[in-house]
Amino acid sequence: MKVKTLPLFILIVTSVVLVPWSCAWAEIESLPIPPRTPLLGLLPDSAAWTVRFKGADGRSDDAAKPGDPLSPKARALRAIEIKKSGNLRVEESIWSDGTSTEKWYSGNFMLITMPGQSDVYIFRKDTNGDAALKGQFPNFAQTDFPEVGWVSLETFRRVAVFQGRPCYLFDREIELWDGPTKQSKKQQVWIDGESQLPLAFDNGGVLQTYLFDKAASTALSLPPKFQEELARYREKLAGTNKHKLKR
Repeated sequence: MKVKTLPLFILIVTSVVLVPWSCAWAEIESLPIPPRTPLLGLLPDSAAWTVRFKGADGRSDDAAKPGDPLSPKARALRAIEIKKSGNLRVEESIWSDGTSTEKWYSGNFMLITMPGQSDVYIFRKDTNGDAALKGQFPNFAQTDFPEVGWVSLETFRRVAVFQGRPCYLFDREIELWDGPTKQSKKQQVWIDGESQLPLAFDNGGVLQTYLFDKAASTALSLPPKFQEELARYREKLAGTNKHKLKR
């Protein structure tokens, strides 16, 4: 009786594919269930990371960031480069047309420059302004990743593998605006089983993946243009408060 054998190259390819997966699943078995708390890890005092966006059709330049009132509607969001140091945090949003939006958090203030504009827009945390700006001042002392701050033991589903990394999978149903109507969509988060930092976040049609810069240690400082505008804003604010006290 003649026994048929698989070609050598198929055996090699199969082993290359299966070995990493078997290792990942072996690591999964060692993950504590339920996940240890806090569920989201905190980055060092000085850190840098990039969030990349990919649309539902697989093209990164078609990705959009729903729910952000400060994002230009005609542009698609490709990536956000984030750095933090002390009480400073900067987020540079890279758009599909090559422009960028720069957003600084300094204490109770948020400072923004928009693509093609030199003006610095300043918002204060304790100002009762437009309702659309609510949520623009996350509590970064609690989490570096407010977009996935909703993860909880109640939204934990199972252990999984994302791009070869053993992780915890969380999901929830949420209503999002899609044009003039609201639609119910599922959001999913993959949290690394070891570091407990986010690996990816599907916000209901757009996949965000996280890349961390382990070498980041440079202290941040507010650029001169932002410092000048913030000083003028504070001076104006002090004058307004002084006027109120006299009344």
